[in-house]
Amino acid sequence: MNNFKWSKFQWRVYPWVSIAVVLALWQIVGSRINPILISTPTAAFAAFLEQVQNGEMQQGFWQTAYTFLIGLFAGLILGAPLGVLMGRYRLVESALEIIVRILYSVPAIALFPLFILAFGFGDQMKIVVVFLACVLPIAMNAQAGVKSVDKALIDVAKVFGGNERELFTKIILPGTVPFLAGGFKIAIGRAIVTTVAVEMITTGGGLGGMMSYYSNQLLTAQYFAPLIATVILSLLVYALGDVVERRFSAWRPQETGAK
Repeated sequence: MNNFKWSKFQWRVYPWVSIAVVLALWQIVGSRINPILISTPTAAFAAFLEQVQNGEMQQGFWQTAYTFLIGLFAGLILGAPLGVLMGRYRLVESALEIIVRILYSVPAIALFPLFILAFGFGDQMKIVVVFLACVLPIAMNAQAGVKSVDKALIDVAKVFGGNERELFTKIILPGTVPFLAGGFKIAIGRAIVTTVAVEMITTGGGLGGMMSYYSNQLLTAQYFAPLIATVILSLLVYALGDVVERRFSAWRPQETGAK
């Protein structure tokens, strides 16, 4: 029984062991190096608590979360139907796929100067940059999901009188949802990196603005505090993507001949 319990929970224990080892090594190495060059976990955690107590952390966290989440979910709302249409209809794919692939190969942050000219330095500009970083991987995954649906299932549904709406709701969309969840998780990483990068470049508040300020002041511990908050925000949304992926993986239709 004990062996069964360990075999079941060991995969949840190992990640925490890895984190503990990394933190211990960081503490040992950091305590032997000039604190201007690298801080220690204990100093970073103390700085984190100080920033929470004076309210600076909450203000920066919610500002970053606002830009990050609005841009991410706007990308999901537009990217998912765009990818489904590209995967389902040859005309849409032929017209848009090359544009999507060209834009995907261009880092959103590279277009940053153009967005400043168009939208200024406000939240609108940041959201547009984050949106561009997210919408394309979501669309491409949705397209791949539609194309992965077994054509035999669609043919059988048509034989039995299924119309286009029924094909979408009962076969195509259920088969696409797991791919959408995967694209959403990819977009999370791109969104948080882009959000923080834009904030650091503009020094316009948020966790990225805090990191930019403290790095210029050579306050390494205070720099690591908003970095920790950024990781926490990313992990929370990534866990949401994990839950969605597990929840809807059962939606995917079984392939013909599957037992």
